[in-house]
Amino acid sequence: MTAARTVAARFAGAARIHALLLALAALVAAPARAEDATAWLARAATAAKELNYAGTIAFHLGDRLETSRIVHLNEAGSEFEKLTSLDGPAREVIRSNGEVRCYFPDARVVRVEPPSFRNAFPSLSPQQQSTLAQFYDFRKAEKARVAGLEAQAYVFEPKDGFRYGHKFWADTQTGLLLKARLLNERGDAIEQFAFLDVHIGARIDRDMVKPSWPPVPADWVVK
Repeated sequence: MTAARTVAARFAGAARIHALLLALAALVAAPARAEDATAWLARAATAAKELNYAGTIAFHLGDRLETSRIVHLNEAGSEFEKLTSLDGPAREVIRSNGEVRCYFPDARVVRVEPPSFRNAFPSLSPQQQSTLAQFYDFRKAEKARVAGLEAQAYVFEPKDGFRYGHKFWADTQTGLLLKARLLNERGDAIEQFAFLDVHIGARIDRDMVKPSWPPVPADWVVK
């Protein structure tokens, strides 16, 4: 083999290696497939429905910060949940087998809502799952600690310029959402839900998810 052919062979080999490295880099940088996003969303939604847990949730929007206490029970496939506001006007939201009742003791009012009303963190509705899987690119981000638990972060970036982005942190053991953040086009947080503390797999009985006013007082109004 002549010197010219040897040099050409080396250049060809280097070019093949460079092309392979570029292909691998593109594979690593590419967003996860839609079916991966669908599977991850389903796991997070199932965890919120099927696990027993109790904890304190913080909601942050601008200068507004609200905290509430959540107790969730799944008993033989039936869901029961109690959400109690810890600051601001007193409020208690009770979810029992699809029925949602909101208690406002200061106003002496109980409001009965349709089953779709209670769809808040850490839950993910079928509509949310469908929208995120269809209109967003999905990728795995960093690991972090949230509420004392190890969490894996995931990012949903909109495919168009008409939607906000989302970032979720899920418990690595169970898939339960521990933090959720809505992002603007610059990646800044617009609003955020997060557990301040949470006990997953807690021993919960039916009394813990019952309203504080089991018989509605006679002077209250039911709407």
